Amino acid sequence: MKKEKKQISLFIYILMGYTILQFFWWTYLIFELNAEIIDLEKIIVQFSETSEQAQLILAQGNLDAVFFKKKMMILGEGGVFLLILLTGFYLIKRSHDKEIALAKQEQNFMLAITHELNSPLAAIKLNIDTLLKRSLSTQNVKTMLHRTSQEAERLNHLVNNVLATSRMEKTGFELYPENVDLVHHFNGLIKKYVPFFSQQLEVETDKELFAEIDVLAFELIFQNLLENASKYSDDDSEIGVSLKLKKGKICLRVSDYGIGIPEEEKSKVLSKFYRVGDESTRKSKGTGLGLYLVSNLVEQMKGNLTILDNTPKGTTFQVQLPT
Repeated sequence: MKKEKKQISLFIYILMGYTILQFFWWTYLIFELNAEIIDLEKIIVQFSETSEQAQLILAQGNLDAVFFKKKMMILGEGGVFLLILLTGFYLIKRSHDKEIALAKQEQNFMLAITHELNSPLAAIKLNIDTLLKRSLSTQNVKTMLHRTSQEAERLNHLVNNVLATSRMEKTGFELYPENVDLVHHFNGLIKKYVPFFSQQLEVETDKELFAEIDVLAFELIFQNLLENASKYSDDDSEIGVSLKLKKGKICLRVSDYGIGIPEEEKSKVLSKFYRVGDESTRKSKGTGLGLYLVSNLVEQMKGNLTILDNTPKGTTFQVQLPT
């Protein structure tokens, strides 16, 4: 596949080089042909029996002016044609590069999703086999069942992300707003997801915050931001989460003290399938759908998403939603 892509790129460059060389060659031939025509016309005027000396000088001057005008016309039209030609090649090359980048991202996604599906399924199978084949104490059975439930929830989250992304791109993610105590709901989400992360969560919220909001979309936003912060942070670090009402808007912030996001990458991390590095060598897990889904859900909820640098290091994702 890589060899084929390189061959296509090489073919584009060869075709572009050959076309430009031919363009300059034919331009040169047209100049020469026009010069020969003007020379012939001068000879005809010179040997014309009805022409006087003054008419001959005038005719020759006019012919030189005609030749100059034709030369300028060829240069002007040729320059425009060359510009169009180069623009066409540039657009073709850019489109080809985008196709290659998209194909690579899709390949990375397939590698990632295969790993992300296999891991929880393998863990669930191992736990069930252990429960079936061994006699364990009641406490050990509860522990194994708890781990199995966590892996099933992880698998459910992955499937929900894929389904939500697919539905959003095809028909749009239909929102069902309801009036809820968002702080109470938020605290419930934190208790639900704390066991999945090794980092310690530092939580700040208002005492209460009632808002009309789609709770499923809000959960997907928070879960993916929390998962993203955990992936790029050390196990013994902290993740800060806050939910407050600021200037009449719901303000959700998720901050980590991890590796951070370079400035040039901030505009790219919200793209579908985009992840820094190659899937075969990247250490952090993920499919490249989480932040893409967050960005689209926030946009559909008429909010805005901002990526900030955390202090002293790391990243803060800030989501502002209307109440």
